Amino acid sequence: MKKFLLGVMGLFLLYSNSHADNSLSHEEIQRLVTEIYVATFERAPAYSGLMYWTNAVETGIFTIEQVAQSFFDQPETQAKFPGGSSNTEFITTIFSNTLSRAPAQAGLTYWVDALDRGAFRRDQAIMTILNGAKAETGSATDAAMLAKKTDIGL
Repeated sequence: MKKFLLGVMGLFLLYSNSHADNSLSHEEIQRLVTEIYVATFERAPAYSGLMYWTNAVETGIFTIEQVAQSFFDQPETQAKFPGGSSNTEFITTIFSNTLSRAPAQAGLTYWVDALDRGAFRRDQAIMTILNGAKAETGSATDAAMLAKKTDIGL
């Protein structure tokens, strides 16, 4: 029995280490989790939530993408985006939460069409919008707004 438990523990540690994103520091994970909170809820995370999700990513229980996806199972997200809410409302809200602006018409059309076709899930759209705001090819104004909101959230 002892050998069995040691074997199971070894597999758990191997699995955890192989799924943890070791390329991100504790602070980088906290920033990413905070960005997801800001984009989804338009608020800072509670300290306990920030620590829970940061630890889950550090230990390999979740990836950052899985954190964003799991937010859609939460009552707060379901209340904010109830079943039947349009993809137009969703994208407009995410842009407002994240960048304090409405999406450009071409961007809104792109995102709504992609969501309508099932090319993206809503959590994937959030992550892509966040990454786009931080990209070198993105708007400096968008990057600064996201950074400001994230800094305040932290």
